[in-house]
Amino acid sequence: MKELLHSLLGTLTGTDPRDIRHALKRDHDELLELAEALCEGSGGANRRQRFDRFRELLRAHSRSEERTVYRALQRTGAEEAKDFANEGEVEHGSVDALLAKLSRMRDLDSEKAHAHFQVIKEMLEHHIEEEYGEMFGLLSQHFSAEELAQLGERFESAKGSLATRHRKPLAREEATA
Repeated sequence: MKELLHSLLGTLTGTDPRDIRHALKRDHDELLELAEALCEGSGGANRRQRFDRFRELLRAHSRSEERTVYRALQRTGAEEAKDFANEGEVEHGSVDALLAKLSRMRDLDSEKAHAHFQVIKEMLEHHIEEEYGEMFGLLSQHFSAEELAQLGERFESAKGSLATRHRKPLAREEATA
């Protein structure tokens, strides 16, 4: 899978490192690594920590992608771009539902949890393959290099604010525990 994804990324060579596609690729690499680790063996408390990190990163990534990339694609007015953005949001919602089920599970080493992790990993691989194969082309077609860099900066900013907002309640809860 990684070989296929990296072959689809050949067009990024020599592009601005702020380009949205670089930011997405960095997140995708980490998400895939975490998803693979969650699908392997048992892990007890370590699995819960990996799951929490995976869920947090995926949530911040998905919401930021929706707010920056998908909205930008929808604003192009191109049907193909709008369709891709709408489908992406539906896929994000499907994964959110699976993550919510996993969050309620006490035993993340159970067979049921493992099946959820496997399905999420497969959905993630499919989604990433579509983004690299279709969305990156749409971005190249509809946005200049400078606009792609601006999208990357907005994406990272949105992701950072989501992570900060999400962590504040946790820090307060831990301080009172």
